[in-house]
Amino acid sequence: MLQAAAVVTLPFDVIKTHRQIELGMNFAHGKQVTSTWKLIMQLYRHKGISALFAGTLLHLYFSTMRHRFLLMNVIQLKLYFAKLLSSKN
Repeated sequence: MLQAAAVVTLPFDVIKTHRQIELGMNFAHGKQVTSTWKLIMQLYRHKGISALFAGTLLHLYFSTMRHRFLLMNVIQLKLYFAKLLSSKN
């Protein structure tokens, strides 16, 4: 399930990253910002649909690791607070 969510959200991350690059470049050169839809169409025209899924394996790896650490921390905190509450009784 986690991998499916990472793959589904990846195009949005790619678009966001390209948007941030474009905003920085346009701000530096004093140009007007284009719409997000134009940016998506430009990516699609120049690089195809695969441009929206660039870095899929790396994205899957880091999102999986991030969620593993989050889950590990939640479990550790749960055990810590359970122990803390049982020692007070």
